[in-house]
Amino acid sequence: ISLAGLMQAFKNHFAPKVRERESLARDELYNDKVKMTGTVAAYLAKFNQVSRYIVGMTEKDKIHWFRRGLTPGMQISCLVDYTGSE
Repeated sequence: ISLAGLMQAFKNHFAPKVRERESLARDELYNDKVKMTGTVAAYLAKFNQVSRYIVGMTEKDKIHWFRRGLTPGMQISCLVDYTGSE
C-alpha cells in the first residue's frame, strides 16, 4: 500500500462524514486560517465569529490564538504577561 493509499484509508476510517462546528472552528485556528489581513476590526470580527463555537475556551487561550493571528508587528505591540504581574 502506498502512503497516499494509507492516508486515504485512514481518512475513510476515522474522519466523520459530517464534522461538528466546534471541530471546524478549532481547525481554522490551529491551521492559521484566521489571520489579520485588513483592519483590526475586521480581524476581531472574524476571530469572534470562529472562536464563539469553541466550548470551554479560556481567556488565556483566546489571547494566545488572537495574538497568533495578528500581523508580526501587531503581535509585538500586544505582548501579554500571562502571570498577571504586569
